[in-house]
Amino acid sequence: MKILARYVSSLLFIAFLFVPIRAMAQGVQDFVITKFDASYELSNEDPQGLLTTKETIDLNFSGQNHGILRAIPQKYGDVDTHPKVKSVMRDGNSEPYVTYTENDNLVLRIGDAGKFITGVHNYVIEYAVENVITFYDDHDELFWDVNGNDWLQTFESVSASLVDTGSGPTTANPGVACFTGSFGSTERSCEVLPGSRSFSVHTTRPLHASETLTFVAAFSKGYFTPMSWAERYREWLIASPAFLLQLFAVRSAHKKWQKLGKDPKKRGITVPYFERPKGM
Repeated sequence: MKILARYVSSLLFIAFLFVPIRAMAQGVQDFVITKFDASYELSNEDPQGLLTTKETIDLNFSGQNHGILRAIPQKYGDVDTHPKVKSVMRDGNSEPYVTYTENDNLVLRIGDAGKFITGVHNYVIEYAVENVITFYDDHDELFWDVNGNDWLQTFESVSASLVDTGSGPTTANPGVACFTGSFGSTERSCEVLPGSRSFSVHTTRPLHASETLTFVAAFSKGYFTPMSWAERYREWLIASPAFLLQLFAVRSAHKKWQKLGKDPKKRGITVPYFERPKGM
């Protein structure tokens, strides 16, 4: 009986150790986003489209958390977006964050690793991205995920508005469509409200984990300008530092070979400059 009692006590102790750990792991992502609103300004200051973004995120942490993660796309198609983070705020105050790259995204880890927060909070994230326009034969297009499908949480409401602040020909009343759901979904649980050089979209149902609100806006040709071949080549070189290092190494090795590795030029027939030893 003593052996059985010890065995049961050991099992209970092990269970006591693992239950809190599991609860803590679940609590790290245990929050609901009550409102996600994105405000965009689109201009042709960058000929391929400059998108300045302000995201307002209201959420409720039901457990203890350090903060949130926010992924900003570093690629639009095969072109770099060069994301630039302007500010990150929580409840009206500047919030610490660090960044890292994952799956062609610039990920913001927002919060203080040494502090826990809980309850209702408001985050405001401001950033800008370039090269966001796709060019077709008869129109140009902005295809954009508002909240993105990398979240594990539920969104009670997602909305976005876009204002064209560029110069040049008007883009009044661009053709706009919206979609909801996971990647590749054609569901339209959303509404579009067009305006003059602007529009807004919002969801008509909550979005669950890995679901996003997406909008597509079509613009007349001539307002934005596609990259030239030289610009694309320069973008590719900037995005490929390893290739540049290899190219530099090969070029340096070639120059060194040209200087030291070539055999000296021969001057006619080589004649031996020695006499035959005596007796031979």
